[in-house]
Amino acid sequence: MTGLILLVIFTLTTCQMQPSGGNVIMRQGSLVHPGVLHTQDDFMAMRKLIDRWQGIGRDYGAYDGVTWDVPAIIPVGPTRADTTPQQFIESLSPDHRYFGRPEENPVPPDAIAEYRESRAANRRMFAEFRAYNSWSAFWNHSSSNLSQWNERRFEYIGRDGEVAGTKTTVEQDIRTAYFQAVMWMVTGDKRHAQKSFRILDSYARHLIGFKHGGYYDHMLMVGLQGQLYAAAAEIIRYGHDVVNGQDSGYIPEQFHNIDRSIRNVWLKAVLDDYINIPPWRAGNQGAMIIAAYFAIAIYLDDLALLNHAVSYMLNAPSDGNIKHYINHFSGQTGEATRNLNYIMLALSKIALSAEMAWKQGIDLYGAYDDAIWRASEWASRFHMGDNNVQTAAPIRFDPYNPRYYFDTSWEGNVYGWRLTTSNRGYRLAGGEMIYNHYHRRRGLPMPWTEAWLPRVGGNTDDEWHEADSPPGYNSFLNVALELANDLGL
Repeated sequence: MTGLILLVIFTLTTCQMQPSGGNVIMRQGSLVHPGVLHTQDDFMAMRKLIDRWQGIGRDYGAYDGVTWDVPAIIPVGPTRADTTPQQFIESLSPDHRYFGRPEENPVPPDAIAEYRESRAANRRMFAEFRAYNSWSAFWNHSSSNLSQWNERRFEYIGRDGEVAGTKTTVEQDIRTAYFQAVMWMVTGDKRHAQKSFRILDSYARHLIGFKHGGYYDHMLMVGLQGQLYAAAAEIIRYGHDVVNGQDSGYIPEQFHNIDRSIRNVWLKAVLDDYINIPPWRAGNQGAMIIAAYFAIAIYLDDLALLNHAVSYMLNAPSDGNIKHYINHFSGQTGEATRNLNYIMLALSKIALSAEMAWKQGIDLYGAYDDAIWRASEWASRFHMGDNNVQTAAPIRFDPYNPRYYFDTSWEGNVYGWRLTTSNRGYRLAGGEMIYNHYHRRRGLPMPWTEAWLPRVGGNTDDEWHEADSPPGYNSFLNVALELANDLGL
């Protein structure tokens, strides 16, 4: 009888620890524009921060009374599980050895403690310091200036094979289109908008499709550049600069070629070569393609497409979505047995999709009991050198996916049964954005992510992958609104 009672208690306790599902109330009504990566409020906050740093006094009265069309957020199930990731992990550890195996730690334990203490004591100062460095690097980047751009007439583009030579040029051009769109919004100088539109329209008029050298690597370009292409086009089409309050001057009919290209070239590749076939890309690659799917759906103002992207992120058999990439109990990510730089890229891209959904009133951050929060804490903790993220015995999360295993030792850069230390200490490019949501918006503690941000703050994390796609310059571009509010601007 006693054994039966204990079994019932154990069962109830286990059930309480189960993460909730990923069902959401889908978006209804018109979408927010701009809203792919930034809203009007985001751009106003960027301008206020820039004015603060440049010592400019400006009357924002004309904008303070404006209420932009940002919808109420649609909740996703319970806000969090009863057990925090740290409590759950430590409850399964036979001892509480922090910073074990120091020979493999990328950071000395005393330095980790120092960063954590300093970060907690000077939270606002560190945040503004990173944002300032991020803005400064963005402002002075070659893609932000008004130098002459020479038109490209690529019919086919890709990353390998016979079109391999287009890779670097395409990355630079589409990055420039996005940078120029942002620069127009925060400076009011229409020459930036004109340069951005010229790049977007030129690619739209000439581009027929993508080619690859046999490995479908064009999908990385579709995911990385496709997202920025849609984001830049949306800013130019729907934005009003926050200095003069003017639109770009382009009428909807002038976006005909861009609309056609985004739907018939970029979206077609997303659907035909990823969404509508069995998953076949590594998790980080899937995450970047899904992020492009979100951006394209929002730009096209296609509610059905956006709702499908949300459903795909939550329920599809994809290695790159929230459901399958993140262990919902501990936060361990897919590819943690492969190479640790990939998990940082994938987590950043998953968070970016959640941020785009958030701007449309859908809370993917809360899906599966804040799975992205757990993943950020797990990744930051492990990259900082704490080996206590593991359990004493292997725990299978998904019986059909053997990558979700814990163990007490690691092997090399392969998929397998053990965590790897390959590229341990890698940057979490989207960390500032993740921290911004869960800590500033939600008030949840993020001690490990908080400790990791100063370690990789300033220009380093913002420049990483900025040639490909967001969240480059993340410390400024993607947290400006909440940071400005914190500073009382």
